[in-house]
Amino acid sequence: MKLFSALVVTFATWIGLFGPLLGANVVACGVGDDDYFNLAWQHQLQTCIEPMGGQTNNGQSLVLSDCADCLNGWRLETSGNAKLFHTSVDRDQCMQAGHGEPIETLVDGSKMRIYPCDATNSLQRFVWGDPGLLKLEERDDLCVVFLGVVANVGSDPIILVKCDDLDANRAQGWTST
Repeated sequence: MKLFSALVVTFATWIGLFGPLLGANVVACGVGDDDYFNLAWQHQLQTCIEPMGGQTNNGQSLVLSDCADCLNGWRLETSGNAKLFHTSVDRDQCMQAGHGEPIETLVDGSKMRIYPCDATNSLQRFVWGDPGLLKLEERDDLCVVFLGVVANVGSDPIILVKCDDLDANRAQGWTST
């Protein structure tokens, strides 16, 4: 068991140290200078946000996952009062509302996606407040939630919903685990 643990630590350290030199953006969970965490639903902590299928192609949808692997890790970058959420699958890709349309045109039901990180992009600038509600900095009327009333892991897309319309379950917000 000690040998296995040593091999895992050695491999994780190698990925964390040499992966970037080889052009790899994939980050081993909990390794390296970046501090990644799961973004879990407070009402059901075994449900997390991740890129659909673990893919970070531009425009890839975000879905609920089971928090079982490194695909649902996120790292916060603070930019003024806002937070950017970098995915652990590709540290240069961030959570974004929609496909790049003007922020004022976002509506109830707009999907959350992955795009290259840009601290000046208002579609990527979030405020994460109490009780864990995640909102766009410039559209605090819209909250980041899953589609539906009950969390369906693996299939529910992550969307924007009018915060005033949230039911008691979805109004509990997100927490880091």
